Amino acid sequence: MPMTKFVQLAWEEMTVPLQVRKRRGSRRMRLTWQPLTRSALLTLPPHVPLKEGMRFVESRKPWLYRQIQATGERVALTPETVIPLLGARVRIVHAPEARGVTRQAECLLV
Repeated sequence: MPMTKFVQLAWEEMTVPLQVRKRRGSRRMRLTWQPLTRSALLTLPPHVPLKEGMRFVESRKPWLYRQIQATGERVALTPETVIPLLGARVRIVHAPEARGVTRQAECLLV
């Protein structure tokens, strides 16, 4: 069973949750960004100490920062909210008579 530890990464004006996992099958260190949870995941082989893993994260902070910036802010999906969709800005419109989700001009009927 993998060992899991939770850490907070702090730099500049933000704090990012970091989940650290040691996995028996891992052969190398791996850092991934998880946009849905807005957290980072560091996977370590069992023989790599946590201190070395944290140095690895420190060396990858510029990459992680770019990933966070590319994710953007969370937007509440409520009626009349304007969201980006495939490079365009569309407004969410509640349409109970519509079947499924439909796009008409600059509106997304849901």
